Amino acid sequence: MKNNLNNKSFVFHRRLNYQYPVITHGKGIYLFDKQGKKYIDATGGALVANLGHGLTEIAKEVGKLAQKVSYLHGS
Repeated sequence: MKNNLNNKSFVFHRRLNYQYPVITHGKGIYLFDKQGKKYIDATGGALVANLGHGLTEIAKEVGKLAQKVSYLHGS
């Protein structure tokens, strides 16, 4: 396929005409949407995969850290 800069977009778009569920929260390995449907979070990445969502003790420590620094790379 020939690249023509005049009429081609080089931006990768997701499915723009698809209604994705709106995730409201996570608990453990699950994510929940507005309708209460439960999904296994298979996309959370290494930092979430082993611990899960909604752990109060981790949220408290992250809150303390956020008061000191705005961003740290995950690795």
